[in-house]
Amino acid sequence: MNNPQVAHRYAKSLLDLAKELASVEGVRADMALVAATSAESRELRLLFASPIVTPLKKLEVFKALFGATVNKLTTTFVELLGHKGRIDLMLDIAGAFEQQYNELNNVAVATLTTATPIDATLRAQFMALVAKETGKTATLVEQVNPDVIGGFLLQMDNQQIDSTVKTQLANMRLKLIDNTYISKL
Repeated sequence: MNNPQVAHRYAKSLLDLAKELASVEGVRADMALVAATSAESRELRLLFASPIVTPLKKLEVFKALFGATVNKLTTTFVELLGHKGRIDLMLDIAGAFEQQYNELNNVAVATLTTATPIDATLRAQFMALVAKETGKTATLVEQVNPDVIGGFLLQMDNQQIDSTVKTQLANMRLKLIDNTYISKL
């Protein structure tokens, strides 16, 4: 994040205005669309971050990409960012908006990393674990990483449960290296 405090303030203002106008869900969908599109497009991320491209040109690109699909409040907000020269924070604001939305709705987002995709039964068990640990409604972001070999890595709030085979092997290796053999003779 370029400036997390500024992005947080803009996101809070947008969320407060969306609450007043009863369009929180629409604005959330718009911010998710912007975040997802930028996650898929390196060029879009570079464009928003570029100090060479003028804020008004960035605004034109935003309107060309999202103008027909986002609601009026989001468009007006992005126009404000463009005129204030802060449109480079758009992606950071989208992330901060999602965090504040989750806080408002008492939602805990947890990241689950496994070696292979999980089935619906395991997904439900992990969501129940997250809900129990945090006391919030659980949302699970699943990642597949073959490097973990087996087991799972669950990250939520400021907690991490690492039950991966990779970590267990690394711990076992450290114990074997540190363990000096002492003969009983």
